[in-house]
Amino acid sequence: MRTLTIAAFFAASSIAAFAQAAPQTESMEQGSEVQIRGQQPMRVKLDVAQFQDYRGTYELSNGKRMMLTNDRAHFYVQIEGQPSVEIVPAGRNRFVSKDNNINLRFEEFYGTQATDVVVRLPGNEVLLGSL
Repeated sequence: MRTLTIAAFFAASSIAAFAQAAPQTESMEQGSEVQIRGQQPMRVKLDVAQFQDYRGTYELSNGKRMMLTNDRAHFYVQIEGQPSVEIVPAGRNRFVSKDNNINLRFEEFYGTQATDVVVRLPGNEVLLGSL
């Protein structure tokens, strides 16, 4: 077990405070970017060409369909019967809606195309989906 010195503790505290105060970037012309708050700032960037690996219509475990689309550098998810919602990359193979109500985590790929996804909705409802 490592012991932190007082100087290291204050340095770590300063980094954490900076991460919490840093502004969130919503989108950029060539890609979408989001900053995830935590111990250290992390930026995730995904351009339109990379998003093509996720685009498509997924069959969900509740019998509905989920469509992933984009309009230039803005990415969207739409679950059948609900309005389209903008999503942003939140990590490797992960997306979240801007209102944090929908969380997508892609599990399987065939070549570069995403094939399986775990969808977390409000109220902790979890759906599985596949192309």
